[in-house]
Amino acid sequence: MIFFSYFSKQFLSQLITQSLISKNSAEFYFFKNILTSEHVFIIGDKYEYRSLIGKLKNKISTQSTFYFIDLLLNNSKWVNSENINQSKLKEINIDYYFDVEKNFQKKENIDNFLTAETINKWDFDNLIKNLSNGDKPLELKCKAKQNLDVFEKTNEYLNFVKCFEKLVSFSNYIIIYDKYISSQLVFPKGNYIEKNFTFAEAYNDTLDFFSKKILNKSLVKNINCKIICIFDPKHNKFIESVNREKNEKNYEQYSKEFFSNIGKFNGSMHIKDGNYRHNSEDKFAQLFDLLHDRYFLFFDTNNNLLRMINFKNGFDFIKRKSNKTRDYMFTPEKKIAYESVVKNKIDILENEEFDMFRFKNSA
Repeated sequence: MIFFSYFSKQFLSQLITQSLISKNSAEFYFFKNILTSEHVFIIGDKYEYRSLIGKLKNKISTQSTFYFIDLLLNNSKWVNSENINQSKLKEINIDYYFDVEKNFQKKENIDNFLTAETINKWDFDNLIKNLSNGDKPLELKCKAKQNLDVFEKTNEYLNFVKCFEKLVSFSNYIIIYDKYISSQLVFPKGNYIEKNFTFAEAYNDTLDFFSKKILNKSLVKNINCKIICIFDPKHNKFIESVNREKNEKNYEQYSKEFFSNIGKFNGSMHIKDGNYRHNSEDKFAQLFDLLHDRYFLFFDTNNNLLRMINFKNGFDFIKRKSNKTRDYMFTPEKKIAYESVVKNKIDILENEEFDMFRFKNSA
């Protein structure tokens, strides 16, 4: 899904002053792959590291080192959180931890401990191969009649939680888009809308899980979560019926009950008017048909996309007991897919002018 790297300042100083990398070497190829991968983010304040390198500039002796510095400062992606220190680092799942031996001791949540003194012994091919896991989908299988406490002990569930905890670590803003959420919370009965207890329970439990297990892992103060769904035009007959006032009230009430599971976190829920035609030149361009797939979108404090996850089936993957076996797939998407296809549609859906109902929560 995503990889975090951390360079201690001692490691960086030793690496660039002792000429430990040369152009076209295995070391240089490894760092090039790490630093230019769209899945890898470096933890720390880039400007602090730029200042450090500036102080060491007179000690840099090879052109290869300058190539490495250019990759580090200009071609890599950085994430920063307030007061990054050793205690904070222990809270983060770090994939590549670069240090020097005198500071080197086993820390929790770190897969690869890499010291400058042992650089010639690193397994470069295997370390680079790990990057391919950044595009690996996650799967959750809810087996029929399986209790939630049993489900939560499965490897699939534990891997899912670990990956999403990491995604949210430096997230400042999250968008959950599933256009069907609001329509799944209600059940048409005659000319009335009533609560769909079967689906509502699973949707409520999933948001409660996401709030307590995922959002709670953010290192960013005041993380914000926006939920976007769309009023299904199939429900027009209930809103337009003689029972309109009662049906609108129920639609809003059940959606509020769902949104209340956001708990203590800043957030908002926007139910868009699915009948709105976002393209006046196309009479079939209803907002409900704008974006079909469901997405998690994670953004850092500078509003840069960390990762986009396409998820199948729906936002109901936490069930106390499923009536039938269901597979839920969470597939990481390339950044270019977001920029070229999804972003402009999300921008339209974020327009509050198209809201039919809106709820907000401030921590």
